[in-house]
Amino acid sequence: MPSLPRAPMERVFLAVWLLCCLVFSAAYTSNLVSILTRPGYSRRLHTLQELVESHHRIAVVDNGGFVASELQTTQDPTVGSLRSKIDLFSLEVAIDALRQGSHAIIKTYGSTALQLYEYYVEDDEWYAMKQDVRGTQTVWYFPKQTPWKYKFDEIILQLTWFGLIQHWKQVEINAYKKSIKRSNKGQGLREESRSPQALTLAHLEGVFYMVGFAWTISGFILLLEILMHRYGGRFAGRRY
Repeated sequence: MPSLPRAPMERVFLAVWLLCCLVFSAAYTSNLVSILTRPGYSRRLHTLQELVESHHRIAVVDNGGFVASELQTTQDPTVGSLRSKIDLFSLEVAIDALRQGSHAIIKTYGSTALQLYEYYVEDDEWYAMKQDVRGTQTVWYFPKQTPWKYKFDEIILQLTWFGLIQHWKQVEINAYKKSIKRSNKGQGLREESRSPQALTLAHLEGVFYMVGFAWTISGFILLLEILMHRYGGRFAGRRY
């Protein structure tokens, strides 16, 4: 701009306009840099078919449960495809394989989640796939000859349909997590956190893209200035 406007309103408008341009430019550049520099993460799995097609193997905790036998005797072809990918592990080895990203643990009951929290596996280190290998069962024990048991069965079934049982389980899991943190804090134990990950070329890939793009533009502008400085006088002489 050769000169500033003299009218006060025009100057105010120009100041606001330049400030908005600065904010929009900074926001766009920041979002672009964040997108390019964000490290790539594996796609989340939502169905059993995606689990079958993925590179993950199945870590089954060898605790005498029904999961291994269920996978061996199931008539579901999708679930049956997981048979060749089963590895029987202890809980400690299964958690190590989960952290390394090579295996997926079949989460059958809420106790599995509680055991994960006992080993300080944070929520952002794992997630539960929406489709279950086998639907979670809710079992209620009654003394023999309990009166009106069929009424209890109907009410419990309705609570399960409405999702209240699952909500109560999540409440208990959150309370258990807090109790573990309080007990560790009271005993002076430090929760095991994820070891800091060293920066790799994949993390800096976006930065190198930005630097390479800037160098390319700078080199193009430098070459253009050199050509204009060297041949600009000849073109001007021919024009006149």
